[in-house]
Amino acid sequence: MAESNNPSADDGASRAELLQALRDARLENERLNAEIAELHDERALAPKKKRGKTKEEREEREEPNRMGYKAHVLGWAKRFLSTRALFVDKSMFCARPNPPSDPFESGEAYAQSVTIALYEEIPKSFHELLDTSKYQGLAKALVSEHSSARSVLITSIRGLICSMLPEVASEVNVLLAATADRSNNPVLEALLKFHDEQKLTPFAPVLFPGFKKDMTKLFLGPAVLKVHRLMYFGPKGLTGKPAGNANGLKICLKSVTASSIAQAATLLRFVLSPDTEWSSTGAISKINWEADYRSYVRMLTVNGNMDHVKKIFKVFQDFVFSGIKAGDGVGLNDDAGLNDGMEAEIAEAMHQFELGDSGVDP
Repeated sequence: MAESNNPSADDGASRAELLQALRDARLENERLNAEIAELHDERALAPKKKRGKTKEEREEREEPNRMGYKAHVLGWAKRFLSTRALFVDKSMFCARPNPPSDPFESGEAYAQSVTIALYEEIPKSFHELLDTSKYQGLAKALVSEHSSARSVLITSIRGLICSMLPEVASEVNVLLAATADRSNNPVLEALLKFHDEQKLTPFAPVLFPGFKKDMTKLFLGPAVLKVHRLMYFGPKGLTGKPAGNANGLKICLKSVTASSIAQAATLLRFVLSPDTEWSSTGAISKINWEADYRSYVRMLTVNGNMDHVKKIFKVFQDFVFSGIKAGDGVGLNDDAGLNDGMEAEIAEAMHQFELGDSGVDP
Protein backbone atom coordinates (compact mmCIF):
# COMPACT_ATOMS: atom_id res chain seq x y z
CA MET A 1 0.00 0.00 0.00
CA ALA A 2 1.33 3.43 -0.93
CA GLU A 3 2.28 5.68 1.93
CA SER A 4 0.14 8.79 2.51
CA ASN A 5 1.76 12.19 1.98
CA ASN A 6 -0.46 13.77 4.60
CA PRO A 7 1.16 14.51 7.97
CA SER A 8 -0.04 12.67 11.06
CA ALA A 9 0.31 13.21 14.78
CA ASP A 10 2.90 10.39 14.88
CA ASP A 11 5.09 12.38 12.46
CA GLY A 12 5.28 15.23 14.93
CA ALA A 13 3.27 17.47 12.58
CA SER A 14 2.19 20.85 13.83
CA ARG A 15 -1.45 21.73 14.49
CA ALA A 16 -1.47 24.02 11.44
CA GLU A 17 -0.18 21.18 9.23
CA LEU A 18 -2.82 18.81 10.56
CA LEU A 19 -5.59 21.34 9.93
CA GLN A 20 -4.34 21.93 6.39
CA ALA A 21 -4.25 18.18 5.75
CA LEU A 22 -7.83 17.92 7.00
CA ARG A 23 -8.95 20.74 4.71
CA ASP A 24 -7.19 19.13 1.73
CA ALA A 25 -8.87 15.80 2.48
CA ARG A 26 -12.28 17.45 2.70
CA LEU A 27 -11.82 19.26 -0.62
CA GLU A 28 -10.75 16.03 -2.30
CA ASN A 29 -13.82 14.34 -0.85
CA GLU A 30 -16.02 17.12 -2.26
CA ARG A 31 -14.50 16.65 -5.71
CA LEU A 32 -15.04 12.90 -5.62
CA ASN A 33 -18.65 13.31 -4.44
CA ALA A 34 -19.35 15.65 -7.36
CA GLU A 35 -17.88 13.15 -9.84
CA ILE A 36 -19.89 10.32 -8.25
CA ALA A 37 -23.07 12.38 -8.70
CA GLU A 38 -22.31 12.81 -12.41
CA LEU A 39 -21.56 9.09 -12.85
CA HIS A 40 -24.77 8.21 -11.03
CA ASP A 41 -26.70 10.44 -13.44
CA GLU A 42 -25.12 8.79 -16.47
CA ARG A 43 -25.75 5.30 -15.08
CA ALA A 44 -29.39 6.14 -14.41
CA LEU A 45 -29.78 7.18 -18.04
CA ALA A 46 -27.97 4.14 -19.48
CA PRO A 47 -30.08 1.49 -21.24
CA LYS A 48 -31.18 -1.33 -18.95
CA LYS A 49 -31.56 -5.00 -19.83
CA LYS A 50 -35.07 -5.81 -20.91
CA ARG A 51 -37.08 -8.10 -18.68
CA GLY A 52 -40.52 -8.53 -20.11
CA LYS A 53 -42.34 -5.30 -20.89
CA THR A 54 -40.30 -2.26 -19.85
CA LYS A 55 -41.80 1.02 -18.73
CA GLU A 56 -40.77 2.54 -22.07
CA GLU A 57 -42.54 -0.23 -23.97
CA ARG A 58 -45.68 0.25 -21.92
CA GLU A 59 -45.60 4.00 -22.61
CA GLU A 60 -44.94 3.30 -26.27
CA ARG A 61 -48.32 1.60 -26.56
CA GLU A 62 -49.99 4.68 -25.12
CA GLU A 63 -47.95 7.34 -26.98
CA PRO A 64 -45.60 6.28 -29.78
CA ASN A 65 -42.04 7.58 -29.86
CA ARG A 66 -42.87 9.84 -32.76
CA MET A 67 -40.01 10.54 -35.13
CA GLY A 68 -37.64 9.00 -32.60
CA TYR A 69 -37.51 12.12 -30.41
CA LYS A 70 -36.52 10.08 -27.32
CA ALA A 71 -33.02 9.63 -28.67
CA HIS A 72 -32.55 13.42 -28.62
CA VAL A 73 -34.56 14.68 -25.66
CA LEU A 74 -31.79 14.44 -23.05
CA GLY A 75 -29.46 16.59 -25.15
CA TRP A 76 -32.23 19.10 -25.83
CA ALA A 77 -33.09 19.32 -22.13
CA LYS A 78 -29.49 19.84 -21.05
CA ARG A 79 -28.88 22.47 -23.70
CA PHE A 80 -32.12 24.27 -22.86
CA LEU A 81 -31.19 24.30 -19.17
CA SER A 82 -27.65 25.48 -19.91
CA THR A 83 -28.51 28.32 -22.26
CA ARG A 84 -32.19 29.26 -22.26
CA ALA A 85 -34.21 28.68 -19.07
CA LEU A 86 -33.75 27.55 -15.48
CA PHE A 87 -37.50 26.87 -15.17
CA VAL A 88 -39.75 25.11 -17.67
CA ASP A 89 -43.11 23.38 -17.26
CA LYS A 90 -45.69 21.62 -19.43
CA SER A 91 -47.85 24.74 -19.76
CA MET A 92 -45.11 26.24 -21.95
CA PHE A 93 -45.57 23.49 -24.56
CA CYS A 94 -48.27 24.83 -26.86
CA ALA A 95 -48.78 26.34 -30.29
CA ARG A 96 -46.09 28.89 -31.07
CA PRO A 97 -47.27 32.31 -29.81
CA ASN A 98 -46.52 35.70 -31.26
CA PRO A 99 -43.47 37.31 -29.60
CA PRO A 100 -44.58 39.50 -26.67
CA SER A 101 -43.66 43.19 -26.93
CA ASP A 102 -41.95 42.89 -23.53
CA PRO A 103 -41.21 39.33 -22.34
CA PHE A 104 -40.69 40.60 -18.79
CA GLU A 105 -43.89 42.60 -18.33
CA SER A 106 -45.80 39.66 -16.84
CA GLY A 107 -45.55 35.97 -16.02
CA GLU A 108 -47.63 35.15 -19.08
CA ALA A 109 -45.35 37.16 -21.38
CA TYR A 110 -42.27 35.48 -19.95
CA ALA A 111 -43.84 32.01 -20.39
CA GLN A 112 -44.54 32.89 -24.02
CA SER A 113 -40.89 33.83 -24.49
CA VAL A 114 -39.83 30.43 -23.12
CA THR A 115 -42.25 28.71 -25.51
CA ILE A 116 -40.67 30.61 -28.40
CA ALA A 117 -37.23 29.55 -27.13
CA LEU A 118 -38.35 25.90 -27.25
CA TYR A 119 -39.31 26.33 -30.90
CA GLU A 120 -35.95 27.99 -31.58
CA GLU A 121 -33.88 25.29 -29.85
CA ILE A 122 -35.65 22.12 -30.97
CA PRO A 123 -35.25 21.19 -34.67
CA LYS A 124 -38.11 22.23 -36.91
CA SER A 125 -38.93 18.65 -37.88
CA PHE A 126 -40.08 18.04 -34.28
CA HIS A 127 -42.14 21.21 -33.85
CA GLU A 128 -45.46 19.44 -34.20
CA LEU A 129 -44.65 17.57 -30.98
CA LEU A 130 -44.26 20.78 -28.95
CA ASP A 131 -48.00 21.40 -28.69
CA THR A 132 -49.46 19.33 -25.84
CA SER A 133 -52.95 19.70 -27.26
CA LYS A 134 -51.74 17.35 -30.00
CA TYR A 135 -49.05 15.28 -28.29
CA GLN A 136 -47.95 14.90 -24.66
CA GLY A 137 -44.86 12.72 -24.85
CA LEU A 138 -42.16 15.23 -25.73
CA ALA A 139 -43.30 17.78 -23.14
CA LYS A 140 -43.35 15.20 -20.34
CA ALA A 141 -39.96 13.81 -21.27
CA LEU A 142 -38.23 17.15 -21.70
CA VAL A 143 -39.59 18.62 -18.45
CA SER A 144 -38.49 15.48 -16.59
CA GLU A 145 -34.98 15.47 -18.07
CA HIS A 146 -34.63 19.23 -17.51
CA SER A 147 -35.52 18.77 -13.84
CA SER A 148 -33.14 15.84 -13.42
CA ALA A 149 -30.25 17.73 -15.02
CA ARG A 150 -30.89 20.70 -12.74
CA SER A 151 -30.88 18.43 -9.66
CA VAL A 152 -27.57 16.85 -10.66
CA LEU A 153 -26.11 20.31 -11.27
CA ILE A 154 -27.17 21.54 -7.82
CA THR A 155 -25.60 18.42 -6.25
CA SER A 156 -22.35 19.10 -8.12
CA ILE A 157 -22.28 22.75 -7.03
CA ARG A 158 -22.94 21.77 -3.42
CA GLY A 159 -20.22 19.14 -3.51
CA LEU A 160 -17.58 21.58 -4.76
CA ILE A 161 -18.74 24.79 -3.11
CA CYS A 162 -15.86 24.91 -0.61
CA SER A 163 -13.24 24.69 -3.36
CA MET A 164 -15.02 27.38 -5.39
CA LEU A 165 -15.61 29.61 -2.37
CA PRO A 166 -12.84 29.07 0.23
CA GLU A 167 -14.53 31.53 2.60
CA VAL A 168 -17.06 28.83 3.53
CA ALA A 169 -14.56 26.04 4.24
CA SER A 170 -15.31 26.32 7.97
CA GLU A 171 -18.94 25.43 7.20
CA VAL A 172 -18.16 22.38 5.07
CA ASN A 173 -20.36 20.05 7.12
CA VAL A 174 -23.54 22.12 6.78
CA LEU A 175 -22.89 22.82 3.10
CA LEU A 176 -22.23 19.28 1.92
CA ALA A 177 -25.41 17.93 3.50
CA ALA A 178 -28.37 19.30 1.54
CA THR A 179 -30.70 18.84 4.51
CA ALA A 180 -28.41 20.46 7.11
CA ASP A 181 -29.74 23.44 9.06
CA ARG A 182 -28.16 26.55 7.53
CA SER A 183 -30.51 29.03 9.18
CA ASN A 184 -28.89 31.86 11.12
CA ASN A 185 -25.40 30.80 10.06
CA PRO A 186 -23.25 33.98 10.36
CA VAL A 187 -20.65 32.87 7.78
CA LEU A 188 -23.26 32.13 5.12
CA GLU A 189 -25.43 35.14 5.99
CA ALA A 190 -22.44 37.43 5.42
CA LEU A 191 -22.33 36.14 1.83
CA LEU A 192 -26.08 36.44 1.26
CA LYS A 193 -26.78 39.91 2.65
CA PHE A 194 -24.84 43.03 3.54
CA HIS A 195 -24.50 44.00 7.20
CA ASP A 196 -27.04 46.82 6.92
CA GLU A 197 -29.73 44.60 5.33
CA GLN A 198 -32.42 42.86 7.34
CA LYS A 199 -33.39 40.21 4.78
CA LEU A 200 -31.71 38.25 2.01
CA THR A 201 -31.96 40.19 -1.25
CA PRO A 202 -31.11 39.40 -4.88
CA PHE A 203 -27.92 41.47 -4.83
CA ALA A 204 -25.97 39.35 -2.37
CA PRO A 205 -22.32 40.07 -1.46
CA VAL A 206 -21.21 36.75 -2.99
CA LEU A 207 -22.26 38.04 -6.42
CA PHE A 208 -19.69 40.87 -6.32
CA PRO A 209 -15.86 40.83 -6.50
CA GLY A 210 -14.46 41.25 -3.00
CA PHE A 211 -18.02 41.06 -1.63
CA LYS A 212 -18.30 44.83 -2.18
CA LYS A 213 -21.52 46.14 -3.69
CA ASP A 214 -20.80 47.77 -7.04
CA MET A 215 -23.73 47.37 -9.41
CA THR A 216 -21.49 47.71 -12.48
CA LYS A 217 -19.76 44.51 -11.35
CA LEU A 218 -22.82 42.48 -10.41
CA PHE A 219 -22.38 38.74 -11.17
CA LEU A 220 -18.57 39.05 -11.40
CA GLY A 221 -17.89 37.46 -8.02
CA PRO A 222 -15.26 34.71 -8.53
CA ALA A 223 -17.60 32.01 -7.19
CA VAL A 224 -20.28 32.89 -9.78
CA LEU A 225 -17.72 32.50 -12.57
CA LYS A 226 -16.60 29.14 -11.18
CA VAL A 227 -20.18 27.89 -10.85
CA HIS A 228 -20.73 28.78 -14.51
CA ARG A 229 -17.56 26.95 -15.54
CA LEU A 230 -18.76 23.92 -13.55
CA MET A 231 -22.19 24.14 -15.25
CA TYR A 232 -20.62 23.87 -18.69
CA PHE A 233 -17.53 21.72 -18.17
CA GLY A 234 -17.98 19.74 -14.94
CA PRO A 235 -15.68 19.21 -11.93
CA LYS A 236 -12.54 18.57 -13.98
CA GLY A 237 -13.13 21.79 -15.88
CA LEU A 238 -12.55 23.73 -12.66
CA THR A 239 -8.93 22.65 -12.39
CA GLY A 240 -7.92 22.02 -15.99
CA LYS A 241 -9.10 20.39 -19.19
CA PRO A 242 -12.69 19.11 -18.88
CA ALA A 243 -13.56 15.44 -19.22
CA GLY A 244 -14.63 14.33 -22.66
CA ASN A 245 -18.18 13.69 -21.43
CA ALA A 246 -18.63 17.22 -20.03
CA ASN A 247 -21.96 18.73 -21.07
CA GLY A 248 -20.32 21.71 -22.73
CA LEU A 249 -18.43 19.41 -25.08
CA LYS A 250 -21.18 16.84 -25.66
CA ILE A 251 -23.81 19.42 -26.61
CA CYS A 252 -21.35 21.83 -28.24
CA LEU A 253 -21.84 24.92 -26.06
CA LYS A 254 -20.07 27.91 -27.61
CA SER A 255 -21.06 30.92 -25.53
CA VAL A 256 -22.55 32.16 -22.30
CA THR A 257 -26.04 33.67 -22.30
CA ALA A 258 -28.10 35.99 -20.13
CA SER A 259 -29.90 32.91 -18.83
CA SER A 260 -26.72 30.97 -18.07
CA ILE A 261 -25.18 33.87 -16.10
CA ALA A 262 -28.46 34.39 -14.22
CA GLN A 263 -28.62 30.67 -13.52
CA ALA A 264 -25.08 30.56 -12.08
CA ALA A 265 -25.89 33.47 -9.74
CA THR A 266 -29.23 31.96 -8.68
CA LEU A 267 -27.91 28.46 -7.97
CA LEU A 268 -24.90 29.76 -6.05
CA ARG A 269 -27.19 31.73 -3.74
CA PHE A 270 -29.50 28.72 -3.40
CA VAL A 271 -26.70 26.36 -2.30
CA LEU A 272 -25.64 28.87 0.37
CA SER A 273 -29.21 29.55 1.49
CA PRO A 274 -31.19 27.85 4.29
CA ASP A 275 -33.39 26.03 1.74
CA THR A 276 -33.02 22.26 1.73
CA GLU A 277 -35.14 21.43 -1.34
CA TRP A 278 -35.28 23.13 -4.71
CA SER A 279 -38.52 24.89 -5.64
CA SER A 280 -39.51 28.11 -7.34
CA THR A 281 -39.99 29.70 -3.90
CA GLY A 282 -37.81 28.59 -1.00
CA ALA A 283 -39.75 26.86 1.76
CA ILE A 284 -37.38 28.19 4.44
CA SER A 285 -35.81 31.32 2.99
CA LYS A 286 -39.08 32.46 1.33
CA ILE A 287 -36.94 33.70 -1.55
CA ASN A 288 -38.74 33.62 -4.88
CA TRP A 289 -35.92 31.99 -6.81
CA GLU A 290 -37.81 32.09 -10.07
CA ALA A 291 -38.52 35.82 -9.76
CA ASP A 292 -34.88 36.55 -8.87
CA TYR A 293 -33.65 34.50 -11.83
CA ARG A 294 -36.00 36.32 -14.19
CA SER A 295 -34.92 39.70 -12.84
CA TYR A 296 -31.28 38.80 -13.51
CA VAL A 297 -32.12 37.74 -17.07
CA ARG A 298 -34.05 40.97 -17.60
CA MET A 299 -31.19 43.13 -16.32
CA LEU A 300 -28.68 41.46 -18.63
CA THR A 301 -31.00 41.42 -21.63
CA VAL A 302 -32.55 44.89 -21.49
CA ASN A 303 -29.20 46.56 -20.75
CA GLY A 304 -27.15 44.42 -23.10
CA ASN A 305 -25.93 47.43 -25.10
CA MET A 306 -24.32 49.12 -22.10
CA ASP A 307 -20.55 48.95 -21.71
CA HIS A 308 -20.52 47.47 -18.20
CA VAL A 309 -22.95 44.73 -19.27
CA LYS A 310 -20.87 43.96 -22.35
CA LYS A 311 -17.90 43.63 -20.00
CA ILE A 312 -19.82 41.20 -17.80
CA PHE A 313 -20.49 38.95 -20.81
CA LYS A 314 -16.86 39.18 -21.95
CA VAL A 315 -15.47 38.29 -18.51
CA PHE A 316 -17.77 35.24 -18.35
CA GLN A 317 -17.01 34.17 -21.91
CA ASP A 318 -13.25 34.41 -21.36
CA PHE A 319 -13.36 32.60 -18.01
CA VAL A 320 -15.83 29.84 -18.87
CA PHE A 321 -14.15 28.96 -22.17
CA SER A 322 -10.57 29.45 -21.04
CA GLY A 323 -8.43 26.63 -22.47
CA ILE A 324 -11.33 25.27 -24.54
CA LYS A 325 -10.39 24.95 -28.19
CA ALA A 326 -12.88 25.21 -31.03
CA GLY A 327 -12.16 21.61 -31.99
CA ASP A 328 -12.97 20.29 -28.54
CA GLY A 329 -16.61 19.95 -29.50
CA VAL A 330 -17.74 22.45 -28.13
CA GLY A 331 -40.79 37.34 -12.92
CA LEU A 332 -40.61 40.66 -11.66
CA ASN A 333 -44.32 40.85 -10.88
CA ASP A 334 -44.02 38.69 -7.75
CA ASP A 335 -42.84 40.65 -4.73
CA ALA A 336 -44.03 38.25 -2.03
CA GLY A 337 -42.18 38.62 1.22
CA LEU A 338 -40.65 42.02 0.46
CA ASN A 339 -41.33 45.04 2.58
CA ASP A 340 -41.57 48.55 1.16
CA GLY A 341 -38.05 49.45 2.26
CA MET A 342 -36.55 46.43 0.57
CA GLU A 343 -38.51 47.08 -2.63
CA ALA A 344 -37.01 50.57 -2.73
CA GLU A 345 -33.50 49.18 -2.20
CA ILE A 346 -33.92 46.66 -5.01
CA ALA A 347 -35.38 49.29 -7.33
CA GLU A 348 -32.45 51.59 -6.61
CA ALA A 349 -29.91 48.81 -7.19
CA MET A 350 -31.51 47.92 -10.53
CA HIS A 351 -31.54 51.61 -11.45
CA GLN A 352 -27.80 51.80 -10.73
CA PHE A 353 -27.23 48.71 -12.89
CA GLU A 354 -29.23 50.20 -15.77
CA LEU A 355 -27.35 53.50 -15.54
CA GLY A 356 -23.96 51.86 -15.19
CA ASP A 357 -23.62 53.48 -11.76
CA SER A 358 -21.52 51.57 -9.26
CA GLY A 359 -23.61 52.81 -6.35
CA VAL A 360 -20.39 53.57 -4.48
CA ASP A 361 -19.62 57.12 -3.46
CA PRO A 362 -16.41 58.44 -5.09
